[in-house]
Amino acid sequence: MKTKSYNLLITPVILSTFLFISILCSNEVRAGRNDSAIGEKIAGTYLLTEADEGGSRIVTITAD
Repeated sequence: MKTKSYNLLITPVILSTFLFISILCSNEVRAGRNDSAIGEKIAGTYLLTEADEGGSRIVTITAD
């Protein structure tokens, strides 16, 4: 009887661990970690305004 209750406890733990690891290793999660593709996502021209000095800058970010 003790073995059966142990199996009922350990089975969900093993399945949860496997699911967690598979999510971490999936392509969608790893795609977010690729820093080389961030330029394509945020490419453009931006106006930056500095609050403390009152100045502003135009910044252009390219995909490369």
